[in-house]
Amino acid sequence: IFAYLQPWMLRLEDLLGALKASGADVICTLAGAPVLAQRFQGERLRIFEHPVALEPLLPTADLVIAYGSGTTAATLLAGVPLLLLPRWAEQYLGARRVEALGAGIVVRAKGPAPSYPEVIRTLLSDPRYRAAASQLAAKYVDFSSERSIARIVSTLERVICPR
Repeated sequence: IFAYLQPWMLRLEDLLGALKASGADVICTLAGAPVLAQRFQGERLRIFEHPVALEPLLPTADLVIAYGSGTTAATLLAGVPLLLLPRWAEQYLGARRVEALGAGIVVRAKGPAPSYPEVIRTLLSDPRYRAAASQLAAKYVDFSSERSIARIVSTLERVICPR
C-alpha cells in the first residue's frame, strides 16, 4: 500500500492505525506530523516526512490512498485501486468519478465515519476494484502527458497567435 497523507485528513489516527494493523507493507508520506509518524511507524508501516517517487511503487502496489488529482491519475494509469480522501470540491468531484468507475472508494467529510479497516480490506480483497482500475489503465495505455501538453500548447499557440 502506498499512502500519501496529510495532517488535515479525516480521522488520520484511525487511518494510520488501520494501516499498521492491516499486515500489509505500507509506504506512507506524512509531512508535518512527526509525533504521529513516530507513534505509528513500524516494521511494515514506513512513514516518510518527505515526498517519495511514486512511479517505482505503482507497479507493485495493491492500493493507493491519496487525495489529489496528480496521484489519482498516475495510480489509475497504473491500474491500481484507490482510497480517496479529498479536501477541496474539485478533488471530491474527481474522486466521485473514480468511485463511479468502480476503481476506488471515497471517504466523505459528512456522514458516518468510515471504518478504515473495513474499507482497506474491501479494496484489497474485492477484485472488482482492481479490475475497474486495470480496465481504465488499458483504455489509456498509450497516454503520454508530454504529448498532451504539446497538444495543449499547440492549440493555445493557434488561438493566441493565428497565422
